[in-house]
Amino acid sequence: MILLYKNKYKRVTRRLKGYDYSSPGKYFVTINTKNKYSYLGDIVHGSVVLSDTGVLVNKYWLEIPFHFPGIRLDEFVIMPDHLHGIIIIESDKNNDHVSYNLGLIINQFKRICTINTTKKNLPLTWQARYHDIVIRNNHQLSRIRQYIRDNPSSRQA
Repeated sequence: MILLYKNKYKRVTRRLKGYDYSSPGKYFVTINTKNKYSYLGDIVHGSVVLSDTGVLVNKYWLEIPFHFPGIRLDEFVIMPDHLHGIIIIESDKNNDHVSYNLGLIINQFKRICTINTTKKNLPLTWQARYHDIVIRNNHQLSRIRQYIRDNPSSRQA
């Protein structure tokens, strides 16, 4: 939903009000390409075949934990026009790493993908925002993992 604020349009956030997105936990994120353009690959017989752009996006997704200590990745899938993934922010009880918030992680991921695809003259433009869900329990985690696994076969052309 879009509301008028100070004579400008402003999107209403779907994020949990007052929630600290640097808190340890599991987060389901969806990152879309701009205008849902299929930069990242194609669905062939129920499986995703990544384009060269999709291969780079996959590479940089897998590198997130190397750039953000205390961050782990769980199930993920790269679709032709979006990515679904579970990011786990681990507890920093031992103060052995800095606390990162989800927005910083996603923005840096999108930035490094854009920089490196541009260097290789590959097409990629992300939607400005992303969607997230705070995963609250193991039942929800299981359902989301299954949704991610099933996503390619549910999107056959």
